[in-house]
Amino acid sequence: MDLINKINELKKEKNAIILTHCYQNVEIDEVSDFVGDSLYLSKMAAQTNADIILFAGVYFMAQSAKLLSPNKKVLLPEINSGCMMADMINVANLKSFKEKHPNIPVVCYINSTAEVKAHCDVCCTSSNAIEVVKNLNSQKVLFVPDNYLGKYVQEKLPEKEIITFNGFCPIHQRIRIEEIENARKEYPNALILTHPECNQEVAKRSDFIGSTKEIMEYVLENKDHIEITEANQRFPYAYTGLAIAGVEYGYCFDAEDRFEMKGKPYRNGYRTDGYPDDPTDWYYTERICENWFYYEVHDG
Repeated sequence: MDLINKINELKKEKNAIILTHCYQNVEIDEVSDFVGDSLYLSKMAAQTNADIILFAGVYFMAQSAKLLSPNKKVLLPEINSGCMMADMINVANLKSFKEKHPNIPVVCYINSTAEVKAHCDVCCTSSNAIEVVKNLNSQKVLFVPDNYLGKYVQEKLPEKEIITFNGFCPIHQRIRIEEIENARKEYPNALILTHPECNQEVAKRSDFIGSTKEIMEYVLENKDHIEITEANQRFPYAYTGLAIAGVEYGYCFDAEDRFEMKGKPYRNGYRTDGYPDDPTDWYYTERICENWFYYEVHDG
C-alpha cells in the first residue's frame, strides 16, 4: 500500500496518468487511470489534461498514445517491450509487398508500428476490420500484418479479394484443434470464445469470435466460458463467480516480460530495421490520425 501511495503522489505531482493494457498484470490496475484495449487507452488519454502518459503496454501502443496526444510526454517502462506480430513487418518489406500488388489499397491492423501505418491507406482494429474493408471502394485489398485476421475478414466479405501479409501472433497460433476438442469434452456446457487472430480451423470450432473487448463484454452476458485467446489473468479477477478456463496459457510479451528477459531479445528473425533512435520522433502523424479517425465510429 505504501508503494501505491507513493505512485499516486508522484502522478499528482507530475500531472501524469497511467494507461494499462488489459493483458498486463492485474495488480497494476490499482495505480492505473484507465484499463482496456490499446486504442481505447490512447483516445481516453487524449481527452485528459495530463502532461505525462505512462503506458503499461508495448511499443506500438505508446506510439499510438503519442500520435493522439502529440503535446504530451509518453513514457514506456521498457522501451524494448514489443509485439512479435508487429515486429514481423517493417517499411522495407511492406513496400516490397505493395510492389508485388500495385495500385491496391492497404489496410493496416493497429498492432503495427507508426512507421508501417504511415505507408498504409487506413488503419483498423480487430473490432472494426470487417467494416473498414467493406467500406473501401476497391474489390481488392491488401491486409497487413496479420494473415489470420485478414482471412477472417475474407470469410465475412466473400465479395472482396483480400491479399494478406504473412504475419501472425505466435501466441494465438499455439492453440490447436485438439485442444478445443479436449476442452469441449472437459467442459461440455461451456462456450468457446476466440480472437480472430487464431487459426481459422480453431475459430470455426468456437461459439463466438471477437476482439478482446468484445470477448470481455460477451463474458458479462454468459455464465460458463472457456477463454480461447492468450491466457489473460484478468478474466477470473474481473468476472468473479464465472467459470473461466484458458485453453492455451501463453502470454503476450510486454513490459513485464521484457524486464524478466533482459539480454534475451525475442525479435531475431522478425525485425530488420530496428526502432527509431528518438522515440519521440513520430513522423507522418497527421496522415495516420486522419486515416484512423475516418473510421472512428466503428472503433472497438
